[in-house]
Amino acid sequence: LVRSGGDEFAVVSPDVLGVAEATTIAERLRRIPHDEPPDSPLHALTISVGAAIGRADRGSEELLRDAETALFQAKGRGRDRYEVFDDELRTKAERRVTVDEQLRRAIDDDGIRVHYQPIVEVDAHEVVGVEALLRIADSGGSHLDPKEMVEAAEDAGLIGQIEETIVCRGAAAILALPDAHRSIFLSVNVSQRLLEDSRYPLALAHTLNIAELPADQLHLEINRRVLDSKGAAVRLVSQLRALGVAVVIDEFIGASDAELVVPEGVDLVKLDRRLVHAVHTARGRARAELVVSGLIDRGLRVCAVGVETEADLVAVRELGCTYAQGYYFSPPVDEPQLAKLLAR
Repeated sequence: LVRSGGDEFAVVSPDVLGVAEATTIAERLRRIPHDEPPDSPLHALTISVGAAIGRADRGSEELLRDAETALFQAKGRGRDRYEVFDDELRTKAERRVTVDEQLRRAIDDDGIRVHYQPIVEVDAHEVVGVEALLRIADSGGSHLDPKEMVEAAEDAGLIGQIEETIVCRGAAAILALPDAHRSIFLSVNVSQRLLEDSRYPLALAHTLNIAELPADQLHLEINRRVLDSKGAAVRLVSQLRALGVAVVIDEFIGASDAELVVPEGVDLVKLDRRLVHAVHTARGRARAELVVSGLIDRGLRVCAVGVETEADLVAVRELGCTYAQGYYFSPPVDEPQLAKLLAR
């Protein structure tokens, strides 16, 4: 047993012959805090374990790296569990290296692109804002998966730099529009990792300063999971609102979400597209009505995401949604196409 750094330790067991023995050891390690008396300070701890089995063709450094990859997987799946490195994890790790290289190359070569999807006021059928979406092309010209890019950027410590680029380019695109459209808002998704950083509000203030976009034209979309940490969520929303930006709760699905306390200062709630897509069934309609009416009763505006047909638009209008977004209006487009779309 050796300490490998911080709160991480490495256990080397030369007698392990296969996965079954490795998982037995991993589970014994994971259970250590649970087996302590309830009044023990160790009882409140959790242990995540990543296990890897050595092979004749792989050295100790590779073995440790494989175990760290499995540990990362265990933490990502909720902690207090173990994961064993296998071929699937190896494929994921190799893919992550590829995405990381492409991400860094895009930053170095000015390869980051921003596309924009209109957000439409339902009754007036007028574009009032756009959501800025990150786009990076791989070596074959196809766009990398956004989720993969964000995860790679978070792990590499690049997510703050990328968000600043998105805000600045989005601001420049809006400020370059004709006067009639220059007041639309820019909506940007904020990484969970950034929201957990106490320095984020200060970094955002710096970004607003260099972007030269009025603060009230910037909408920050934060994932509904942030609401789980009630006290922290209230402080975060308060700090962001103090900068003058609008705060948007994203991917609101209803049911358990309806019981969450939406912090004071939230300006808008975006419904999860699954809720919108289910609205044409009796059960889905009833659920959507419950969620939307509850939000409206709290004085919140609601945006329906994933509107793809005329029937979708009619349904979300009847529900009382203020805004709508989806392919019915337009797919995400680049800056020149955005100007043409708004000029229609």
